[in-house]
Formats: sequence, structure tokens, C-alpha cells
Amino acid sequence: MPRKTIILSLLVILFARISCYSSDSHLELRHLDAMPGSYNNLITALHKHSGGMLWFGTSSGLCRYDGYNVKQVNGGITDSTTILNDHILNIHEDCRGKLWLHSSDRYGVYDPVMDRLDIPDSESIVQKFGLEGFISNLTTDANGDIWLALSGKGLYRIRCVDDKVEKVKGIPSTFAEITDMVIKDGELTAVDKRGALLFMDIEGMKVVSTVAPDPIMNGNHLYEMYVDGDDRVWIYQMELLYVYDRRNGKWLNDRIPNHGKIGIMKKIFQDSSGRLWIARDHHGLERILTTDEGLHFVPADPPGMATRNNTITCFMEDSAGTIWMGTYKRGLLSHNESVRKFTLEEFPDVNCVTPASGNDMWVGTDSSGLWIWDTKTGARRRLSDPSFGESEPAITSLTPDGNSNLYIGSFSKGLRLYDGKNFRKITTSSALDDSYVWASEFDSDGRLWCGTLGGGLFMYDPSTGEVVSYKNGTTELLSNYVMSVVLSRDKRVYIGTSYGISVYDPKSGKLKRFRDLFPGIDTYRWKVSQIYEDSRGLLWVGTSNGLKVIDRVHGKVQEIKLNDDGKQRYVLGITQDNGGSMWVSEGAMLINIKVGYDEKTGNLNVVTHAYDNRDGLMECDFNQRSFGKLPDGEIVVGGLYGLNRFSPSEMKFNMIHPRVVFTDLYMGSRLVRPGEEVDGRVVMKNGLADGAEIEFSHNPKEFSIYFSTDDYALPEKTMYEYRLEGYNDEWTFCAPGVNHVTYTNLSPGKYRLLVRAVNGDGYESEEPGELFIRVYPPFWTTTCAIVIYILLGMVAIWGIVKIVSEMERRKFERDMHEEAMRKQEEINQLKFKFFTNVSHDLRTPLSLIVSPLEEMIKESTDERQTRRLTLMRSNAMRLLTLVNQLLDFRKNEVAGLQLNPTEGDVVAFSQNVCNSFVNLSERKNINLTFYSDRESICLMFDEDKLEKIFMNMLGNAFKFTPAGGRVDVSLEQVGEENPVLRIKIADTGVGIKDKDKEHIFERFYQVDDDGESHPHMGSGIGLSMVYEYVKLHDGTVRVTDNVDHGSVFIIDIPIRHIDRKSKGDVCREPKPVRQENVSVRPENVAEAADANSVEGSSGEGNAVDSRPLALVVDDNPDMTEMLKFELEDDFEVITASDGNEALKVIENVTPAIILTDLMMPGMDGIELCRRLKGNKATVAIPIIILTAKHDLGVKLEGLTLGADDYITKPFNFNVLKLRMKRLVELTAKGARRSLVDPEPEAIKITPLDEQFIEKAVKYVSDNIDSSELSVEELSEVLGMSRVRLYKKIKQITGKTPIEFIRVIRLKRAAQLLRESQLNVSEIAYRTGFNSPKMFSKYFKEEFGILPSVYQDKEGSETNYTV
Repeated sequence: MPRKTIILSLLVILFARISCYSSDSHLELRHLDAMPGSYNNLITALHKHSGGMLWFGTSSGLCRYDGYNVKQVNGGITDSTTILNDHILNIHEDCRGKLWLHSSDRYGVYDPVMDRLDIPDSESIVQKFGLEGFISNLTTDANGDIWLALSGKGLYRIRCVDDKVEKVKGIPSTFAEITDMVIKDGELTAVDKRGALLFMDIEGMKVVSTVAPDPIMNGNHLYEMYVDGDDRVWIYQMELLYVYDRRNGKWLNDRIPNHGKIGIMKKIFQDSSGRLWIARDHHGLERILTTDEGLHFVPADPPGMATRNNTITCFMEDSAGTIWMGTYKRGLLSHNESVRKFTLEEFPDVNCVTPASGNDMWVGTDSSGLWIWDTKTGARRRLSDPSFGESEPAITSLTPDGNSNLYIGSFSKGLRLYDGKNFRKITTSSALDDSYVWASEFDSDGRLWCGTLGGGLFMYDPSTGEVVSYKNGTTELLSNYVMSVVLSRDKRVYIGTSYGISVYDPKSGKLKRFRDLFPGIDTYRWKVSQIYEDSRGLLWVGTSNGLKVIDRVHGKVQEIKLNDDGKQRYVLGITQDNGGSMWVSEGAMLINIKVGYDEKTGNLNVVTHAYDNRDGLMECDFNQRSFGKLPDGEIVVGGLYGLNRFSPSEMKFNMIHPRVVFTDLYMGSRLVRPGEEVDGRVVMKNGLADGAEIEFSHNPKEFSIYFSTDDYALPEKTMYEYRLEGYNDEWTFCAPGVNHVTYTNLSPGKYRLLVRAVNGDGYESEEPGELFIRVYPPFWTTTCAIVIYILLGMVAIWGIVKIVSEMERRKFERDMHEEAMRKQEEINQLKFKFFTNVSHDLRTPLSLIVSPLEEMIKESTDERQTRRLTLMRSNAMRLLTLVNQLLDFRKNEVAGLQLNPTEGDVVAFSQNVCNSFVNLSERKNINLTFYSDRESICLMFDEDKLEKIFMNMLGNAFKFTPAGGRVDVSLEQVGEENPVLRIKIADTGVGIKDKDKEHIFERFYQVDDDGESHPHMGSGIGLSMVYEYVKLHDGTVRVTDNVDHGSVFIIDIPIRHIDRKSKGDVCREPKPVRQENVSVRPENVAEAADANSVEGSSGEGNAVDSRPLALVVDDNPDMTEMLKFELEDDFEVITASDGNEALKVIENVTPAIILTDLMMPGMDGIELCRRLKGNKATVAIPIIILTAKHDLGVKLEGLTLGADDYITKPFNFNVLKLRMKRLVELTAKGARRSLVDPEPEAIKITPLDEQFIEKAVKYVSDNIDSSELSVEELSEVLGMSRVRLYKKIKQITGKTPIEFIRVIRLKRAAQLLRESQLNVSEIAYRTGFNSPKMFSKYFKEEFGILPSVYQDKEGSETNYTV
């Protein structure tokens, strides 16, 4: 019997010890199977990387967990057959941070930083290190060196730093193939397939000892093992477990339950606290306990965590003390002592808690009445009030009196008493009996103060049953809604209401407002939820608008900021722990306030930390004033699901300073892998390791950098703050739950991103994680580009300087050249002017030579003398031709030549010119032929110009053709639609070289005849003039070689005609060409013929005794003397040296005819003609202009001004006399009509002329404001040709049509100047002048006065000022 008693006692003790261990073995586990990301829930291997992230293997590959998301990696390989997608069994890390993976049939090496598979399989590993064989096992040591067991080849160490391979020596040959290795505390322990053990010092690579297998081991197996802190080696395979105690050197299989046959083994693991854990198939989590009796497996599943139906497959503890467990079907589990700070005691909805006796606590619920709870054993019992049955009212306050009585305030049921056995309703015959008692508290005199919701405040004396009521309005109670009643250390009772705080002062026995006792502190309108007095004497007041602290000693009120967002929320409850910290309930959170208070100054400093359901709190709001404190200092707080219980002094905190880890980079929604190119640039060359650099091309639109920490205790509560140096130097907090930063449109430059973390318990990173960001500028803003720009700018500047210098040089050279040209031109002009003047001056002496020679030839009877005179006359005429040519050339240089075309038969004209060279051809024995394919070719041509063309061309042909040669002239019409006259002049002379043909028509160009001067070399003017004359006819001239020798000049002139509708047939026979003087115009010859006929018919008139008076005006005395001598037989001659002298002479006498030179000093012949024809007294005197200028334009100007005839020097005196006599006779016979001065009004003339002029004046007057009014328009209106109009108006008015129109305009303008108020400019435009300047010029010429002066003088009588 005693023996049985002893055995029974031992079993009881053993059971008690196991039960004690069992209660301590339960772990609070977090289930991470709901982690974002897709992965297989069969976890087979776990590893915490040195970079901070958690890597785990599954049956379908390798995964990464960063605290927020799970990502299954593929190394950027789409091939699903790699080891990264295989069944991962083990993960090891070397010194470079690379992961050595072991799958069911191979090994491989993965680089997690670069996300790539470096070595894909076992064979590649063996080959890389120059080994042979099959890898049977692999592990790494603390230095990151790789230990490689090759089947049948031994054990090798691969040094990570240099990849040096070293073989372990001294392994017994009996030691079979290694199936597992464990390195711990510098020693490697290996087990072979027989179960034998080997111990080796890894530093010296020496085998320390070996242990033979336990005799009960039989056969070869793939053993796994674990070495614990007590030097016990745990070896297991399938359903067998073996333990070797190295300290004692023996196998402990007899101490294992059922001798090691414990079911399918998965893993054994010992945590940093020394607790040993075992995982068996379908046994969940178990703890191995060692007793004197042996080894025991105690279930350690947390309450409500049914892992028994699942299998734990692997263990791992990280540096933060978090234990990780992989399961068969439920993913990852983790445990950290700091995570679950609060436990839950399940009760119905708890409103209030207060201590009872011993370890008991009173618990008042909302719907289940009163409970008594043993805080040590957890036992709890409901105390029902029989008077209420099952529907007990809500308990709102519990107040013990210290005598085992408990006063219970209830909702709508007044006050009750529980004496430990029975419930009793307190009946006072007052309003208290049916009030909603919300708060109650005993004062120092033992009176119970009861605050109600709407009923005000009651003071109840239990000893007498007396009740005193305090109401708002009748007392200083601020509101009838009393929320809190507190007895202070100063024996005052503080009553918190919905409208502020009132105070009962026992000294005065009165209720007062707070401000009355404490001036300067006004609590009016505070909606108080609870008042709590702490050990420092401070009043902590919870309100609907946050927490306030009243320092009554220093008269201060301070608001406490409970949340980072700054919002003040409803405070539900307040209490203080034994350490002096305050605890505040706000919603579903508990806020711990660490207080620093200076009693001397009253300065209050607080540090807050909030806890929520992630720390183990209920997922509901706490009830108001539901705090309670247990005798051992534990604190409980009530809510919907019961009581949260915690011990502030024993609360475990996560004191690990989190290290920031950068996890991912996204550009927009695109995940960027290391080494991947984006926009032509590798963004991450070395991954996202701490201190790495990422590079962007210019203007990255948006990128996000994700980060985490190496602390996974409660990652969802980790807060981050960041700063991007170079962009914003201020630290910025991420929003709760946010673990990334995003930047958009970052400017080019270098940046440093700093991120630091604060874990859920307020511990901050010691060093921020840093990541360097470089945004490259676009090429056009890079340093290289700037250098290129500078170089280009320098080149551009150099080029500009060079160009400017070159331009300046060229400009200088051009200026110099222009200056030289200008000077040369000045010299040339001086030469031209000199030669022109000389040539002009030569014409008069030539006239004095030719005219007497002609008279002498006529009078000579000596044949020999006649030949001499003829030779003299011929050379004088040749000299005159050269002079005329030079004058034409000069005119072309200065003003350009003008074409004066008439229509005629060019064949006859050309033949006449050729006939003039007949004598020359006979004299030089040169055959001259003329040919035309048509008898007559009519076209418009300038006879003078075409004559000079033939003269020059034929002259050159005869000049360079030797005797016996020939000159051929041919004319032909070429083309039908656009006919052209083609003139060919061919000779058989010396010819022209090809190099000279291109320049033969240039001015002053002379053919270089091999350095020898040709006897007939010209001046280089003739052919250039031919070119200009042909060009005036819109023709072309060219030279070719003759068939045998010589040259052929070909001239093409377009055939054009005058409008025959108005002109009729104007093609006429040409006048014969005079060899004596080629400058005599054909019309002059015709007039001379007319004069001869007149002279023949009026020969008898010469007998008149009185000779007509002729005035000769010329500045050359010889010319005047010769004219006087030649004319004195027929005229009485008086002379004047210039126009001014001639006007003076005319004032005294009226000559019958005037002969005037054109070019004279002072007043020239043109001005003299203008004066005389503009004077009514002298307008009828006939005027003949004699001049050396043979230009047709000058002749037209003179005739336009009223000159009666125009004769060029030299001239024939017989012709001159005949013309003079004809003009005098016409004047004398009245054939010359009196001139009519045109007036805008009626002109008294002959009836026909009157009608003509009236019609002309009317049309001009009607269109006087039109500046486009022309002679052509007037001729069409009057129904006659322009030539006839010219002659008609000239005959009647003495004015040309242009002058006629102008005079009418000017006279109308004079009328307007006299009679209107218009200004000069308006009158000018109104009378058809294009500009006031021209108007003023013509007005002054007509009236001798400016129009403005005329208006002031003539219009003063009619003008008036407005």
C-alpha cells in the first residue's frame, strides 16, 4: 500500500510538472496564409536573407516575402522546368548573398539581388569548381563558405571569397555517403546514410571524432539531423527518431517515447530561448520536454489555433526573434513575443470592472448581470438577481464600500446592494430609486455620490438612508447628465457632466463650479466622459473632444494629442498603471501615455503610443469607463467580447531597430527587373541593395520604389518616413500601411533617397536605408553636349569671325575694287566726256570743212583739183562717221539707246545700203553680192540703227578681206508662226579665232593676232554697238566660220508689224542712202526734195528788193560767220552768241526766221525755243535748230517745243537755204495760222476748229481728275489717230496734245486756287496730277509763280477763314 502510494504520488508530481510545462508551452501564432500574392501553401524550407527579406521554398518553387507581399521568382526565365520552379527542400546563403538551393533532385545557385539563376543545376556546380561526382549534401557556415559532400568523393570546402576548393582530410574510409550536415559553434556535424556521426573542426578542417551508428539502426537511409544547445544530436528518418548525447557519449533512444517510433518526423528545432520543438506529421506544434524520466512531447498549439490537423514542415528563427513555421497546407505561421501584448478574457459585453477580495474581480455586464472572476485561475461565476429573472438590467457602475458590500448602479433600475449573498434594492423614496445611475463614488465621510443620466446628482448616506438631490438650475451643477464622479486626494468630489465640471467642497458643504475654486481654469461646456486623478495629483479629463490635463497647483490646462493626424476624438476611459504611465481608451484603441512631469514648473511632457486589434485588442470599441486594475498591477478594459487583459510591466516590446530594405521598382505599372533596359538604359545594374544606384533616362514620367524592413514581427504597423536629397530635404511620413514612394517628372540630376522605419513599438531605424537615383539629362543638356555646344559655339564664333573677317576683307577688296572701278569709271567718264565734247566740237569744224569742200567741188573745173577735193571730202566724211559712232556709244553708256521703229521694206533698204559700198568693192577688187529669198520683207525696224549695223558689218568685212576676196549679204525669212528676218554677212577674210568669238561683241575688245597689230585694227566699239542695235530690235547676233575661210555674221530680228487697222499699209520704199553723209535722216532728204520743188516754182520771187531778216544764234564765231556769209545773198543776217542775247535782240527787232544752235552756254537752244513759242508776240516766228547732236530724241524734244525744223551738222547750205525760204514764204502768205490759246471756257476760232477744240476741252474738263487721261484716249474720243491729233492740236493751239491737256489742268487748278478753299495738295489731285510736287513744278513753269503763293495772292478776296 505504501509503495502504491509512492508511485501514485510520483505520477501526480510528474503530471503536474508536465501540465505546468504544457501551460507555458502554448505559443501565440500569427497565420500568414492570407498574404497578398500567389504561392503554394506547402512550405518546405525557410531562410532569412542577410539583405533582410524572407525566402521560403514550396513544392512549386522559390518565393520571397517582404512583409507585405509574396512573390514567386523565376529569375527572368520563362522555362518552368528550372530549379526555381521545383520542390525546394533547403536554402543556404553564401558570403555573396547568393542562395544555394536544394530541390528533390538537384542543386542550383540563385542571385536574389539580380534576380537571376547563376548556376542552374548540380552538374554545373561541380564543373565550375573543377570537381567530379554527385552532390549528396550541401550547407554553408557562418563565413558563407560552402561545404560540399560528393558521393564517394569526400567532403569539400569552397571558400566564398575566392572560390578556392579545399578537401577535408582524415575522414575515415568507413564513413559512408553524407546525407545531412549541421554547422554550429565552429563545428561541423555530419551523418552518413548508415547513421554514423562525424564531428569536425571547420577552422582547422580536422576531424575531431566519429560515432558509430546506434545498434538498433539498420540499413541505409537518408537521415536528417539537428544539433541542440545541449550537444544532443537528433537524427531522424521517416518514423524513427534517434538521439545521441555527445556530452555523455551515448545514445538516448531508451528515453524517447516508444523507443523512437513516434510517427513520421518532419523537423526538430530549438529557439533562442532554449525551447525545443518537434514537428510530426498530423501532430501540429509540440514542445520537447526533458525530465528525469525521459523525453516528453507536449502539445503547444495556441487556443483556437487548430494546427493538429495540419503538419508543420520546417522551422526558422530570424534575428528579430520571430519564429517562422512552414506548414503542409496552411502556409506560414509566425510567433513573436512582442506581437500579442494583450490577451482576451471572454465575457459578455463588459461595462465596468472593480476589485473584489483577493484575486477576485467584480465584472458588470450590459446584459448578463454581475460576475465574479478569479484572475489567477480564470474561474468565473455569474451572480443573478432573482428579482429580474433572465432579463437583468445593464450594470453601469460598481462601487464597493470596503465592508464586503457592493453598490450596483443600473440602467433605469436605480441603485442596488449586493452583500455577498443577496441582492437588495436601495429604496429612498426619492427620484434616485428610478434613475439611470451612471456613476457612483464614496466620499471621505462614507456618503455615496450617484450621478445619473438626466436626473442630476444624488448624495446618499447609507447609514441614515438620507438622500440629497442636486439639480441644474437650482445648484451649481452644470448639467443633469452626470458622466463621472471622482473623490480627490483633497477630499473634494469632482463631478463631470455633459456641460463641464462641478466640485463639491466638504469644507463649505456646497457644490461649486470648477472655476470658482480654481480661477483661470474654465471647464464650461466640456462634455466630460471620465475624470481620473493620477498619482501626481493631475486631473485627467476625457471629453468628447479629446483628452485634457488639469494642473490645479499651477493653474494649467493642457490638451494631449493622442493621434498623429491631430484630430481629437471621444475619450472613453482613463487609468494609470503602477509605473505611472497613463492608459486611455479611444474607440477600439488603447493609447499608452508616458508622462514626464516637473512638479516645480508644472511642465508636462508626454509620449504616446497606440495599440489596436493587431496587438491583440478586441475588434470593437471599448465601453465607457470600463478600465479596471488587478491587485498585481494588471489592467483590464471591457468591451463587447469581454476583457482585454495586460500587464504593463511585463509587456514584451519589439526592441529591434528595423533596417530598411528596398524591394521593388516600378515604372508606371511595369515591374523593372535588375539588368533590364528601359528606354535604352539599364535602370538597375546591381539590383536594389542598400546603397545601390538606379539610373533613368531623362524625364521619367512616373516611378515607384517599394521598401520594407528586416523586422517581420508586425510589419503592417511599421511606419516609414523618407527624404529625397536634391529634391526635398524635409522628412515626410508615408501614410499608415503605405510602403512605397512615387515620383513623377523628376528633373535631371543626382538624388539620394533616404528611408527610415519605425516599428509598431516605436523603435526607429539606426541608419536610414539609402538608394542613389540618377536621372540623366537629355543628350542636348549633358556635359558632353555642353562641351560640344561650347566647341560648336567657339567654332561658330571662329567661323563668324572668319566669315566677318572674310566679308570685311572681301568688302575691303570690293570697296577697293569699286573704288578703283569708280576711279577708273571716273577716268573713263572723263575720257568719254572729253571725247564726246571733242567729238561734238569736231562736228562744227567738220561742217565748216565739208560745206566749203562741197561748194569748191561744185565750182571746180580742174579735174586734178577736183580729185584732191573729193579725197579730202571723203576722209572728212569718214571722220564724221567715226565721230557719230563715238557719240552714239557715249549716249548708250549714259542714257541707253532708244528704238525709233518704222515699218518698211527691209530688202530694198538693205540693198540701198549695200549699193553704197559698190565703189569700195570695185576699188579694192572685192566681189560684193546681195541676195534675198523674197522680193520684199516688211517689218518694223529703226532705219538709223539698221543702217549703222550694215555700215559696221560691211566696213569690217571689206577691211579684213584681201583683194580678190568676196563679201556676200543675204536676207531670208525664217519660220512661219514666229517669222524672223535672218541677215547673213559672209566674207573670205582673215577669220576670227574660236577664243575670240565669245568676246568679239564686248566693248573695247580687240583680237590678239599673235601679238602683231593688224593694219586695220579698230577700237573695239563698232561690233559692241552692232550688238546693242540688234538687241534693241529684240534680235540676236552671232559669228561662225565661213566654209573656206573668213567669217559669217548672222543676225536674227523678229518680224513685227504696226497695227494696220489704224495705220493702213505703211510698208514703203526706203530712201536712198547718201554716201556723202550717213547721218542725214531720210525725212530730211525728202524735205530737201520738197524744198527744191518749191524753189523751182518760186524762182521769180527772188527779185524782191527787201531781204527777210534772219537771226543766227550760235556760240561759235566761225559758224556764225560762215552762216552769215552763205546766207547774206538771200537774207539780212543778224547774230547772237546765246539765247539770252537773242531774246534781247528780239525785243528790238522781229526777225522773219531764227537759226539757233542747240548747245550753247547760258540759255541753250531748247530753252530759247520754249521762251519764244510761249510768247504770243514771237510764237509765229519760224525756228530752225542747228546742232551737232544727231539723236532723234533730242530732235523730237525740239520739235515738241515748237521748233519748225531740225538740221544736224554738217549740213548742205542749199538745203538749208531752201528750207529757210520755204518757212519765210509760208509765214508771209499767212499759211501759218494764228495759234489759239486753249482755255477751259469757249475759244473764239473758226467754227470747225471751235467744235474740235470745244469737244477736246470738254472731254479733258470732264475727266480732269483722272491721272490716267492720255493722248491715246483723247485721240480715240476725237476719232483720229495719234499722229493726226498731234498735228491738228499743234496747228490750232501751238501746243502738243500733252501740253494741251496739261494747260487745261493748270488753268482749272488756277480757278480752284482763286475761288475754292481747297489746299494745294487737294487741288493737285483733283486736277489729275499724281503728286503735288509735279503740280507745283508745271504750275510755276506755266504761270511763273508757285501755286501756294498764287493762292495767297489771287484768292485773298474770295477765301475766308472758317
